[in-house]
Amino acid sequence: MRRFIDDPNVADDMLDGYVGTHASMVRRIGGGRVVAVANPEPHRVRVITGGGSGHEPALFGYVGPGFLDAAVVGDLFASPPVSHVLEALDAIDTGEGVLVVIGNYPGDVLNFRMAAESARRGGHMVEMEIVTDDVGAGIDDLGARRGLAGGVLVWKVAGAAAASGAPLTEVHRVAHEANARARTVAVALGGPVVPGSDHPSFTVADEGVSFGAGHGEPGIRNQRYGGIGPLIEEMVDHLLRAGNAVEEPVVTLLNGLGATSLQELYVAQRHLREELDRRGLRIHRSYVGPFYTVLDTAGLSVTLLSVTPELVDLIDAPATTPHFCQTH
Repeated sequence: MRRFIDDPNVADDMLDGYVGTHASMVRRIGGGRVVAVANPEPHRVRVITGGGSGHEPALFGYVGPGFLDAAVVGDLFASPPVSHVLEALDAIDTGEGVLVVIGNYPGDVLNFRMAAESARRGGHMVEMEIVTDDVGAGIDDLGARRGLAGGVLVWKVAGAAAASGAPLTEVHRVAHEANARARTVAVALGGPVVPGSDHPSFTVADEGVSFGAGHGEPGIRNQRYGGIGPLIEEMVDHLLRAGNAVEEPVVTLLNGLGATSLQELYVAQRHLREELDRRGLRIHRSYVGPFYTVLDTAGLSVTLLSVTPELVDLIDAPATTPHFCQTH
């Protein structure tokens, strides 16, 4: 597949372009691939994330007031090294502690845990929350679930709590609550083409769709595509059958995986709202867009977050980042 990329190792060029564009909002820290808030508020808990590139605008697109304080960026679909994570922890902590919120991928979990342990030995207070919202495979074991687009809502909750001045224990508690209540399922018409490769990571037969797809990984099954309405109905049914009963109200996040147009996403959103209304689930707030992509994957994901009054306030809190702006 042809791209406007000369070298598959694009992370540094991408970050230079990003930070240069949004220099009033974000900055790079040290020699690593760490994007941080340009003008951080003094003396409060910090919230950071990290992971491989290829998911833009995640992860660094949500660094800003009311959201993330920093993001550590790795190579394409690769965890950032421990040294870069430790550099971020050392640079942003002002003594109130840091909450690390990352997706459940072995490389990320290993490297961030090693960095957190090293930072604790150096005197930092560090807690971790591993996002496990993916219910595409119907996995009952939370520890085995991947972290998908639901992580954006967990970041939002944690960032709002930190911005309010809450201590580290409380920021971690609400992030854990949001993580436990979030569930996501994704579908794709095919896998992404990784720069440097001449074929997609997985394929689906004509007129088919992969149900339960991940970040470049195929789903649990390929099935015939019978229209967006029936597909959304099936996705909602899967979400409601995974884990504990979903309580209203809910926050929805309908996410494009990279090659799915906003036109398609808003059509899907219409069906999602109708389906939840039919099932008697009230929507508190909806988000639609390419929040957490997978290169050029033609697909979408649906996240449901069942919210308590406390989570409603945190979701609704203002936040401003280069790729997210919410005033109320």
